[in-house]
This record gives sequence, C-alpha cells and structure tokens, in this order.
Amino acid sequence: MKIIIDIKEVNLSQDPRLLIPYMEEKKRFGTDVMMTGLLDKKGEIVLEAAYDYIFGESIEQDDIIILGRITGINDKMPYSFDHPFVRCNFTAYNANKGIIHEGFDMFTLSTDKKIITVHSKDSWGAINSSGNWVIPYGKYTWIDGYDKGFVRARIGTITNGQIENDAKWSLITDGGFTVYSDCYDILPFYKRGNDYTEILKERNGSWEKVYFENAIDFLKGLAKPKPDYDPYDNREWLHRYDGSNSDAFEDDPGATWGRID
Repeated sequence: MKIIIDIKEVNLSQDPRLLIPYMEEKKRFGTDVMMTGLLDKKGEIVLEAAYDYIFGESIEQDDIIILGRITGINDKMPYSFDHPFVRCNFTAYNANKGIIHEGFDMFTLSTDKKIITVHSKDSWGAINSSGNWVIPYGKYTWIDGYDKGFVRARIGTITNGQIENDAKWSLITDGGFTVYSDCYDILPFYKRGNDYTEILKERNGSWEKVYFENAIDFLKGLAKPKPDYDPYDNREWLHRYDGSNSDAFEDDPGATWGRID
C-alpha cells in the first residue's frame, strides 16, 4: 500500500483511491514515530494523523478502511509497531459515511471490504459500510470474516481447539439472514478461495457441503409476502432455514417453507 508522505510530490487527482493515507511525525511513548491519517482527493485532511496502523483501501464509496491506534504496550519491551504485545483501539471509516464505528479492539474485514466483524468488551457483532448492524453485539460469542456474502458465527465456547458441548454454529448472509443455525460445526472458508463450506448439523452426523451460489438461489426461491422480495432483507417473518420444512414464521408454528413455482 502506498503511503503519501509529501502531498506536494504526488498528483492526487491521478490516484484511484478516494481516501489517501498521509503521514506526520509525532512523539509517542517517548519515541518519534510517523502517524497516519487520511486525505480526500483534494488533499484536504479528513482524518488527522493519529493512528499507528491502517488496513484496506478506499476505491469505492462504501469501501471500509480500518485505522488502529496503540493504547498500551508492554513497558518491559522496546516500543515497536511490529511488536505482538500491544493493545489497540480501532476505527472504521469510509468515504461515504466517515466514521462508521470506533472503540473496538479486534476486527475482521470482509473480502469485499464492505462489512467488518468487530470485538469490543467481550462481545462480537458485524456492521456494514452504511453503519447498520448486520449482526448485533452479544448475539454470538465469536464471528469470523465475511467471504462471498456469508460468515460463520458461534454461540458457546471452544477450548484448545476442541468443540465444547455448548458450542453451536450458524451460517449467516451479509444481510443478517441465518441460513443454518444450531450446527455442531461449520468449517472455515474466510479467505480460503472456496465457493462452499461444510456443515455438521449433529455430533455423530455426516458433513454436508453447502455451495454459496446454491444457498443464494434457494433464498431467492423462498415463498415471500410480495414479489419484490430481496433475499438480504432481514424481515422478522423470515426467521431461519435449518434444513426443515417448518418454522418459517417464528410465531406461527403452522407456517411452512415453500418455493415459488
């Protein structure tokens, strides 16, 4: 990623990015360091140089950039940007909305740069580039990164890589619609180049290969209350699909799933 150090030497109008990083020397933890901020295409500062890290690029209006500021270091070790023993506070920003969210300490940016899953105060959630929560804080104990419009999320705990009895997994769209829930396991797919994942619904069951394209086609074919149904419109009536032909309506046990003929 190119960092702008002296904007007088760069033609910003020819840069394809809508938001352009710049650097300014400041003193941090008793050391002179280069801090990062953001410029717009006119060279005007939109975010002051107050950050130690920057992730992502802004090519489209809704691309999310993450900036991180070190809030604490191990005082027994020398200061270093690459040192693993640091604590950070992150901010999500884009050209369209400005600051989307801030104050989180862990994150994963979706492969299309439009959604971030964030961790703060022992809770996880997912927020899109419009600043809307796709998955609200606290519903899941861990959420992976979005890839090809899907993410896997967990309720429960995992210790030393072993699945605990209370751990349940869900597969969720980038609109917040739960395609599968209460699964024993869902294999990782974030940034692995796969167009599918594998799901184990029960501990002693068999693995089911779920192709993302087929899942989208299925969602488009669901019975719907009006013709212009968007499969990513997370209406309350569209509760979840778990492989059964019931529970289409959360409060109506007599309703069933169906397809449009």
